[in-house]
Amino acid sequence: MRFGFRVVVLGLLCHPRWRSPEGLALVGPGYFGYHHDYVPIEQLVATSALAAN
Repeated sequence: MRFGFRVVVLGLLCHPRWRSPEGLALVGPGYFGYHHDYVPIEQLVATSALAAN
């Protein structure tokens, strides 16, 4: 993959257990070295829909 490639991103809802503090500690952004908070996919979709209008 390199700059200019087209990609498709698929976002799916997860089991509520993975959104708990314990679940996010196991597989959240911080586990992978990202320094930002988890944002649920439905919140991201709502925010991007508002920005498009």
